[in-house]
Formats: sequence, structure tokens, C-alpha cells
Amino acid sequence: MFCEQVVNWFDAEQPCQNQPNYLLVMLNDATEQTWLASTAQSYSSTHWWWIGYHHQNASLDNEPNGNWQWIDGSSSGYSNWDVGQPDDWLQVEDCGQLHTDGTWNALDCSLSEWSEYRMYYICEASTP
Repeated sequence: MFCEQVVNWFDAEQPCQNQPNYLLVMLNDATEQTWLASTAQSYSSTHWWWIGYHHQNASLDNEPNGNWQWIDGSSSGYSNWDVGQPDDWLQVEDCGQLHTDGTWNALDCSLSEWSEYRMYYICEASTP
């Protein structure tokens, strides 16, 4: 579900979980990444999308790269970070989002917009 409500990461998490067996999207491989990026691009070339990747539980000595995990607590063997990411800018970027080109960026979880970009979110059905 591509949800076009402007929200921060925390406010994106809850509507997904309110649907039976849904979570913020978790990307497991390049095929899924390609499909998701292409579909997101069809919505708008100026939308940024929250994904279910975060490292809110990482200690400062694990910043910026350590302890990234999916919303269900699982770790990932796949990532598609943009160049220089994750960078944990100002030590507040703990949530992952999808850029318009399909790469991932670390961003402050409390933001609902950044510059001219609005933050939307993507939910996916999980297996019960």
C-alpha cells in the first residue's frame, strides 16, 4: 500500500500495523527494490517514502552504520543506501527512507518533510 499521507516515521508505523498483517515495507532483495522504486516513481517524482528500516536502538558507538534492522526486528542482508549513507547527520538520523531514484537515505524519524520533499509511507502485507 502506497500511502500518500504526509507523516513522520512513527506516525507511518501505526497505520500499517492497524491493518491485519501489515508493517512498513521491508526490502529483501534487488528484485523487490526495483519493483518498489518503479512503482513509487509512478506516484510522483517528488515523493520520499518511509520504509521499515531503522536503528533507533543503536548505541552511539554503533553510529552511523550499526544495528540497522527491519520493523519486525530482523536484520537485513540486503541494502540499497545512497552514496554516503547512512551518515547519521547530527546524530538524529535513525530511520530509513526511499529516495525518488530508489536509493535509501537515513533521516530523522520525526520529520514529515525535508526541503521540498514530503514524507509518505509504504505498507506491505506480512505473513501471519
